[in-house]
Amino acid sequence: MDAETAFERATVLIPFSYDDVLPYIYCPLTGSVIHNAMDPEAGEEGVEDDPDWASIPTVTFYYVSLVGDFLYLRPDLADAIRIAREVFEDADAYDDFEILTMGVASLGRSPLVLQLKLEGIPAGRPSLSVYIGLDLVTCHPLVPRS
Repeated sequence: MDAETAFERATVLIPFSYDDVLPYIYCPLTGSVIHNAMDPEAGEEGVEDDPDWASIPTVTFYYVSLVGDFLYLRPDLADAIRIAREVFEDADAYDDFEILTMGVASLGRSPLVLQLKLEGIPAGRPSLSVYIGLDLVTCHPLVPRS
């Protein structure tokens, strides 16, 4: 097996400094906001509600490491994780995100994972990464559905 996993190959790291405000992140295909602006010092995201990820056809998941959970997980991907849990030996040793990282093929035909990683964290503050999964082919209107 490759040293680098398929999930790692699909991931684009977007580092941002603790001193910076992370701007809005837009889906490169639909132009929809997929992540609100975030000010790490204030510990708050933008004043708007979270994007309606279910209405954006490219978004497959939104995972926050600090919370250790998905804020959004597309239903077919949730089913794929549930099925993987049934067939993986020792599946209970892994959380849903770890199972997701082991089965990137279920993310779509052209997966892209944006990892927004907070760097330069002052001592005593927890680390933070937000992962946003996108499928840039399956939902594209010019690509025939299989």
